[in-house]
Amino acid sequence: MNAIQNMSARSLASSTSSPDDFPKETTFQYLFTLGLLHNTTVNTAICSELSRSFATSTTVEGEIDFFVDGDHMWGIELVRSGAKIGEHMSRFGPGGNYAGLQSRDYVVLDFRKGVTNVSRDPRRATASFPIDDATGQTRFGEVVVKYGIDAAVTLHLQP
Repeated sequence: MNAIQNMSARSLASSTSSPDDFPKETTFQYLFTLGLLHNTTVNTAICSELSRSFATSTTVEGEIDFFVDGDHMWGIELVRSGAKIGEHMSRFGPGGNYAGLQSRDYVVLDFRKGVTNVSRDPRRATASFPIDDATGQTRFGEVVVKYGIDAAVTLHLQP
């Protein structure tokens, strides 16, 4: 959650070509990387687009968005507006593309425009940016995060 909260609202807003647009997945990946770096120690390796397990040299099919090594061994996938979320979730399962990474834990983080009523899963987080009722534009200063089956939390992003 801290990595999300460290994202810059200004960077998100300025990454769109019009007020009705929503940032591309690459924008979220970049800002999430900065948030991870800000919230981990210097002994933590954050690998983006990883396709091989360092511990076993096992090659995996595809590239995981983030693998947080060290004491964590987390796998993280980011999606935008729920695109292929079921496919991303299955990559971590037994026989899935990322099974060879031997993650201790994983999450698929879905960034969305507007509050949505998505299905809940212990390994899924949904970050919904609210829509301003008066203007219809996305408010990037805050985000409602639903992680697993926990209650939703509203986070205020950095300026």
